[in-house]
This record gives sequence, structure tokens and C-alpha cells, in this order.
Amino acid sequence: MGRVLTENCKTDPGLRAEQEHLYLAYTRWCEAEGATTVSSRAFAGRVRETLGMTSPKEMATSSSKKYYPGIGLIADINEENA
Repeated sequence: MGRVLTENCKTDPGLRAEQEHLYLAYTRWCEAEGATTVSSRAFAGRVRETLGMTSPKEMATSSSKKYYPGIGLIADINEENA
């Protein structure tokens, strides 16, 4: 889990990553690396653990979407700054 987050994400209190987008980036990374993916539920638990979140309730929500606070996908950050 550490490599995929390190290679694809940046942490900052002002960032947030949509749960679905982060999982998609993870599955694409696994495909490129030849690694086996875990379920979206298992992935979400591992990301929350990595971020120090004790509960899914700590996730931000907007328009029925869930976001991990404090982390952003590098591709999304670069797109916003382009």
C-alpha cells in the first residue's frame, strides 16, 4: 500500500482525494506492476489506517461522494495547476 500511495499521492491538510478515483488509481497501478488487487473495502480500510483515520466517518462527503482528507492524487493536483 505504501508504494502506490507514495508514487501516486501527495499529503497535505488542504488536499482531498475522491475514494473512487483513488481506488481506480490503485487498480491501474497494480495492473502495471503485475500485483494482485484487494477489494475496494479492504483498500479503503488500509488507506484510512495509513492516514491515521480511526473511522470511515472521518471521511469528507460531498454530492454523495466520499473523500479522504489530507491526501490528493498527484495527477489530479497537476491537472488543477495546469
